Amino acid sequence: MIEASPECKYFGPDIKFTIQASCGPLLEMCEDGVIQIIHHSLTEFILNFNVEHIGMNQKSRDFAIVDSQAVHRKIARTCINYLTSGCFKTWQFAEFRDHEPEERQSLFLQFYFLRYAILEWPFHVAKAGDDRELLDKLGEFCRDGNHHYEAWNDIWRACQGEDVPRHCSALHVSAYTGLYTLTQYLLSQGSDPDSKDEDGRTPIVYAIMKGRHEIVSLLLRNNASHDVKVETYLHPTKINSLIHYACKLKHVQALCALLDGGMSPVVKDDGLSTSGKYY
Repeated sequence: MIEASPECKYFGPDIKFTIQASCGPLLEMCEDGVIQIIHHSLTEFILNFNVEHIGMNQKSRDFAIVDSQAVHRKIARTCINYLTSGCFKTWQFAEFRDHEPEERQSLFLQFYFLRYAILEWPFHVAKAGDDRELLDKLGEFCRDGNHHYEAWNDIWRACQGEDVPRHCSALHVSAYTGLYTLTQYLLSQGSDPDSKDEDGRTPIVYAIMKGRHEIVSLLLRNNASHDVKVETYLHPTKINSLIHYACKLKHVQALCALLDGGMSPVVKDDGLSTSGKYY
């Protein structure tokens, strides 16, 4: 239960508090610290062996052990099904969406599970393992021209409050969020590793930005270009190579992935400085 909740990263080592915060009204913490199940549905979830989230090798036990990957797959599918159920039917696109939160709030009040589905499906996909059925569902959801995907990206970007891909391909999103299996799947389906988003950035730029060194290596193995110039919002007139960008962000593993992928360590930025200046 702890592992299946994206909230666990906020609570640190206090496991009981994490469980209580994640499960809400399903549990009650007694004064002596004992956690008591107060909702019958949770008891059924844990004790019912005839469901997909229980590992087959655990069915001989008196108390079932939840298969965490199966739980994440189920929640990820539930999120994608919800996002494609008609929540975005009336959603209108606007250029400055970041400054119109009342529209999002109205949508969230109308569809109670929408905020969670928008923000957390990447978390569950990242922990779901290599599941072809789920990847096919995501591939269909993320296809170009799909209104559900474009509306999701519009709202997701506005909710992040940071530099995220805009009007981008699914490959940009998977690189940014660190979804290795989805990145691998999209590349196998013919996605262009050098596709550009609205700001002219390729997926590898976002992989470096977030320190996703494994995805940097994967993109390079699939012929992503080395010759990419990065323009940041803080310094829009300053153009960086991928090497300089990784150095400035101090993402050492991403930098190593670039060097292992064949990039020269002596490449110069537009100020004629080599990457060694940033160490």
